[in-house]
Amino acid sequence: MAPFDEALRHARELGLGVVLDMHVLPGAAFDQGTDQNTVFVDLGVQAAVAELWHRVAARYAQEGPWLRFEILNEPVAPSAALLNTFQKNMLAAIRRSDSTRVVYLTSNRWSSFDTVPEVEVVDDPYVAFTFHFYKPMLFTHQGALWAKLPLFMPSVSFPGAVPDLTGFMDKKHYAWVAPGVQLTIAEQIDEPFAAVASWAATEAAGHEIYIGEFGVYDRAEASSRRNYVAAVRAACERHGFGWAVWTYMGGFAVRDPNGRPTAVLLGLFSPPAAR
Repeated sequence: MAPFDEALRHARELGLGVVLDMHVLPGAAFDQGTDQNTVFVDLGVQAAVAELWHRVAARYAQEGPWLRFEILNEPVAPSAALLNTFQKNMLAAIRRSDSTRVVYLTSNRWSSFDTVPEVEVVDDPYVAFTFHFYKPMLFTHQGALWAKLPLFMPSVSFPGAVPDLTGFMDKKHYAWVAPGVQLTIAEQIDEPFAAVASWAATEAAGHEIYIGEFGVYDRAEASSRRNYVAAVRAACERHGFGWAVWTYMGGFAVRDPNGRPTAVLLGLFSPPAAR
């Protein structure tokens, strides 16, 4: 834990809060298929992970509220029920040594907005919820090979009409795509956010909602990246959601390798485009 301790010390000196996010755990990784995420079905593996979380919570029990825990980044469980059980078990392990630490629970299949209605809300005032938002992936991940989107595909604008992508698309993953489909802020951003806000008001009243990731890969044109990021931030703040953009450096960066602001960073301080 020494590298994290150093990061925590540095953040505290700067007056920043920290989320300790387990990006992978034994038997769980967001970039693996559900058949490889055994922590949700193997009780032995799950017990070992619960003991890990108990020990981590005990180590940082004396830290103030500037430190929060996120049980698992972008879980990919075989079912929502299995994920709900896993998260309750991890929360119980944390609570054995820390009863008031804010702990983030999330939704299945990469913390998707689509699976938010399946999340079980537990009776714990120090539980919050985190979800990730990258819709539409056709725009935000254009040119990202790991997302089944080829590097040299035609540029997709936002807002804007989908270009002719014949011969470029994996229809298994992007069956809805057709030339001329309009990508609008109202449909692609405002409507999904309104749905999560409705769930939060009826099912999770009093619990914080935190959009822990959103962003755009740098293959998208600069003006579209600015438009998208501005609209997502505006939606977060309209509904009272906390937010964090992904990421500081890299393909989705707010700064380029020389430290200069990218279109993403500029978008965080821009008004949203017309819907």
